[in-house]
Amino acid sequence: MPELCTIYDYMRTHASLLGERILQEYPALHPFDDPVSPRIEGLLRKPFPAQTIAIMGVAKRWQQARTAMVVAECGTGKTLISLGAMHVRSEGSPFTALAMVPPHLVEKWAREAFFTLPGIRVFLIDDLRNGGDENKSHGVNEVRLRHGRIVREGLHTTLSELRLCRESPSSRKRWTTLCARPALFIVGRERAKLGYFWRHAYRVPHSGPYLGCVVNPDTGKPDCG
Repeated sequence: MPELCTIYDYMRTHASLLGERILQEYPALHPFDDPVSPRIEGLLRKPFPAQTIAIMGVAKRWQQARTAMVVAECGTGKTLISLGAMHVRSEGSPFTALAMVPPHLVEKWAREAFFTLPGIRVFLIDDLRNGGDENKSHGVNEVRLRHGRIVREGLHTTLSELRLCRESPSSRKRWTTLCARPALFIVGRERAKLGYFWRHAYRVPHSGPYLGCVVNPDTGKPDCG
């Protein structure tokens, strides 16, 4: 046996054994020789074979659990895989999806959605509440692809109005009349976390019996348990 000086030497020497162990411990949800959903053919962009396997794996994972994860290098098509998995999982029914992405990728996600999903309507969550800088877009704005650029055009609403659309059967019907097609809402990660109205989910009193403790902002007392 050759001398193993680095982790790379170890992995090269035992690559076959490690591969077999990984497949044994983590069997593929979608082996490469399994049939794929016919909905893959309905995508506007044809995924590469490896991307198709990943799409099917995510869609099958969603049948078992509420979450799935795509871990891959930059440029491998994680956005395409995510969008394709939504398309497959919907089984042809109109769906509403939310993508929370890094701020510099918001418009890229919108463009890729138009390039990938047939009949998709895309909405940007430009702000969590109205107000702030009047020169910036606020609320929820539908966007379209014009000459390769994302432009805000179409339905304009707010999260408060959308919430009313989702809280009762009659309101859901109203949303269906507004959007009977697949819809994708996109929000920047930092915008989703913070805003001009952002507040901590806890407080630290500067006086009183709980001085210096972390307390519930509603009750003013430490949460126990």
